Amino acid sequence: MPYHWDYDEMVRKICDTFDIKRYEIYYLEPYRNYFKVNLDDNFVSLTGERLARKIWNEYGNVLFKGKYFGTLSTTDKPIHHPCIIYKKLKNGKYVNHYHSRIILEGDDETNFPFQPIYDFLNKPEEGVNIIDLINRCFHEICKAYESDYEYWMSDECITSEIRENDLKFLEDGKIFIY
Repeated sequence: MPYHWDYDEMVRKICDTFDIKRYEIYYLEPYRNYFKVNLDDNFVSLTGERLARKIWNEYGNVLFKGKYFGTLSTTDKPIHHPCIIYKKLKNGKYVNHYHSRIILEGDDETNFPFQPIYDFLNKPEEGVNIIDLINRCFHEICKAYESDYEYWMSDECITSEIRENDLKFLEDGKIFIY
């Protein structure tokens, strides 16, 4: 179960990715969220397929990681291509690896905020700009936080915490300290 600071870290991950300098995120009141994106106006005005291409080109290496299929070549110069990753060897030559971009693997709890962007890249919508996508990402975090908050405040959670920590109480309701 994630804690509050885990959600703060998810927000920081989005802010670092999209160069957001000032932000206020209200997890339980997402309509009050405020953020300032430091992107040029041309990028902000893009929508639909053009925005999807721009996101692939600018942020593909952050949103996705490669799955290696093998070595293409060892040459004196690196090959620059989105599907080729190169590594410089000690002898000055470059090893060029071919890969395919795939959605981030691993812990879903840390990658789910980007799900609206992944959905958009799979099926671009006209009229949706980068601000809308970032706002959707923040709303995903707020929805997850709200559901966890409801659980944290429930009798079920309090009871399980008491049992897990083996707490004892006095007759007046105060915690018994051993």
